[in-house]
Amino acid sequence: MVTPKVRIPLIEARQQRQWSQQEVADRLGTTQNNVSRWERGITTPNPYFRAKICTLFGKSAQQLGLLEEKTPSTTNEKGTLAAVESSSASPPDKSTLWTVPYRRNPHFTGRDELLDWLAQQLAPQSQKEESRTRGATLSQPQAIKGLGGIGKTQLALEYAYQYAFEYRAVFWVAAETIDTIDASFTTIAEQLHLPEHEEKDRHKIIKAVLHWCATHKEWLLIFDNVESLSLVKPFLPTTRQGAILITTRLHALDGVALAFELPPFSCEEGIQFLLRRTGGSDMRSLSEQDSLELLKVAKAVVETMGGLPLALDQAGAYIERTGCSFTDYLHMYQSHHIQLLDERSALAEHPYSVVKTILFSFQKLMEVNEAAADLLRLCAFLAPDAIPEDLFTRKEVFFGPALDLAVNDAYRFNHVLGEALQYSLLYRQPQSHTLSLHRLVQVILKATMDETTSHLWISRDVALISASLLPFQEKHHGVYDDRYLLHAHSVLQHIEQWNGGEEQALLVPIWYYIGLVAEQYSQLTEAKNAYLQGLMIAHNSHSSLEAAFLVHAGFMMSDLGHDQQALQYLEQGAELARQTHDEGTLCFSLVHLGQIQDNLGNYQVAASLYQEGLAATVRRHDWAMASAFLQDLGIQLVRRGDYEQAEVLYREGLSYAQQSTHLGRQSALLMNLGMLAIHQQQYDQALTYSLESLALAQQVHNRYRISSISQNLGIIYRLLGQLEQAQYYLDEGLTLAQEIQHSWLIAETQGEYGWLYLEQKRFTEAKEMFEHMLVGAQHIQAPELIARALFGLARVASQQSRWEEARSLAQESLEHYTQLGDAQQDHISQWLDAFSSGLPESFSFQ
Repeated sequence: MVTPKVRIPLIEARQQRQWSQQEVADRLGTTQNNVSRWERGITTPNPYFRAKICTLFGKSAQQLGLLEEKTPSTTNEKGTLAAVESSSASPPDKSTLWTVPYRRNPHFTGRDELLDWLAQQLAPQSQKEESRTRGATLSQPQAIKGLGGIGKTQLALEYAYQYAFEYRAVFWVAAETIDTIDASFTTIAEQLHLPEHEEKDRHKIIKAVLHWCATHKEWLLIFDNVESLSLVKPFLPTTRQGAILITTRLHALDGVALAFELPPFSCEEGIQFLLRRTGGSDMRSLSEQDSLELLKVAKAVVETMGGLPLALDQAGAYIERTGCSFTDYLHMYQSHHIQLLDERSALAEHPYSVVKTILFSFQKLMEVNEAAADLLRLCAFLAPDAIPEDLFTRKEVFFGPALDLAVNDAYRFNHVLGEALQYSLLYRQPQSHTLSLHRLVQVILKATMDETTSHLWISRDVALISASLLPFQEKHHGVYDDRYLLHAHSVLQHIEQWNGGEEQALLVPIWYYIGLVAEQYSQLTEAKNAYLQGLMIAHNSHSSLEAAFLVHAGFMMSDLGHDQQALQYLEQGAELARQTHDEGTLCFSLVHLGQIQDNLGNYQVAASLYQEGLAATVRRHDWAMASAFLQDLGIQLVRRGDYEQAEVLYREGLSYAQQSTHLGRQSALLMNLGMLAIHQQQYDQALTYSLESLALAQQVHNRYRISSISQNLGIIYRLLGQLEQAQYYLDEGLTLAQEIQHSWLIAETQGEYGWLYLEQKRFTEAKEMFEHMLVGAQHIQAPELIARALFGLARVASQQSRWEEARSLAQESLEHYTQLGDAQQDHISQWLDAFSSGLPESFSFQ
């Protein structure tokens, strides 16, 4: 027996830096268990991790004790001798009874934690402390289940080789059919030299092998690729003196074994495997930049294959055989993916390609349940993950004759799901009521369909998504359920050309929904583009949503700083809404038309629009929209300096928002109450309102609101003298404003930086910020922001003793405020008076 050699240099290198094993694992991108095994000498890091460890500690592999000794063997975790790479299907220890028909896979990668877990569950009783608990565990067989090609057989094979020395006998049963099982039991009988091995009666051979298992200990019996539980049950030993491991693509095992679902490779495991499979794992000859590029492209291959080990093995074999690069392979995969997924060497120990493996399971499913096969065809054109089950409960959609009967009855639908699950072609997440399937299952199913069949199933997907989105067609505000978003995008990507108005009309609610969700998350450009795409179809199909597309597109254009263009869309949408008596869309257009008129300084026009909209929303009991009109009317009062009446409107609007349970509207009103408190120099109250508003905005993920509130918090902390905190919130606000491309917010926040830098006497930086604000304000033609920027520049000039320039800039700012009728004109006049008296900096301006 060989004892593992502890790697003292590696342990000392870690301890010198006062790092735990977990900290080293985090820095390397692996697990604490792996680091522990490396340090104890149980395993040796592969070349990929060896290079990362050497870089981390700044030492060579030899200095760290990482170079493998030149010996044909190594040790497993238990400290016993095991073969490094067996070139034939022979046991690691000649004393072990052995019928495993496959060689050890030299490319096997990762799965360390799963191997450890299997060892804990299956290791012989003699190797463990005697206890009733352990005895109970050993009495239950273990099963590895999952999609074909996920690596079940390879994991069982690696376990057999790595832990062979734990057992006196390791037997392998090919469990696909009764014939393969019989043949495997005959081989076992021969290996055991049982007299019955020459019997022609198969039952006698089986009975003899099972008797041997009942009277001997420390054996491992592996049933590989079980296709039928009823087929394999008679071959399971009833007296458990050893361990049983099953591999199967079946989902439900009816108590035959404790099963765990084998996942695809993680990104890290997939990269390691691919590099190892293609002979590119030793990257020592590459520069750092080339190594990073290689890892990046390898990651792309792993993601394209969805981490499916069989697919990665095929990709690696092709790359190795042809000598092409990972990049070349990815390019070729775009146009020849099915050929590449179906290419498999006849010499491979798993002779079936990914295509044949998955189609074999699908063919089995079609034989037992056509409705389940149809469900998979529907899912093939959706996004692969988080498919809401309620998509398939739409009675107004025709799913096809087989599936249509099932979706209208919960019991039948569960049965359909059960059949699809049974072949590991579909997965169900009961907590979230969603389904998922591997992306390569989708790729292969789509490849089996001709153009007519594909069109049929895409049409059904479009119909069921459109039906699911009907509740959103009447909504202009609120929280939109984004569960359907990825699936909406997916079906749109599959549509190259639609013929006929009826099919086109089905796309209208999908584009509208995509726009609403993008708008909800302040993705302004994405939302605008979705609305414009949908608008063309809505206009051609005479959809009732045409007005809604117009006003929402206009709203996004306004937020992006294109007010003149936005006005055209909003006015056209408002007119169409009046003609079609669509009051909801009309009110939505009025609030945004009013805001644009406010931005342009046309306060009276804006007030008229707000009053019309308020009356309509109160009449309709649309309290959320009514709160928006009250908020905008309050903002107008603040501009005039009527803080008392503004507060009345804000509080009434907050009451309406709370009545509607609309968190976004509540956040907006609290934000404005916070700003009002700033004007009234009630900074503690302003802080309370703003933080409460921020919490609500974060809850609904409203990035526009979060940016605006962050800016307000920057103002409050500046006025409280907490300049570092002010800088933090302004940084947060500007970053978000730039991410969502909100021109008004960007310019406004740049101005607040100017005031902060003035406070810190960083005059050059303050001037630069106010100049940026002025350019942005002029670009979006926002007179209020222009006036603010000019006065900021005046303040900088006065601080730098550029008196005439300061007076001129302040006078220009005053002219803008006077033209707007804004109460700030009084503050500017007072400052100019103080300036004339020689005391301008004694005047406080917020």
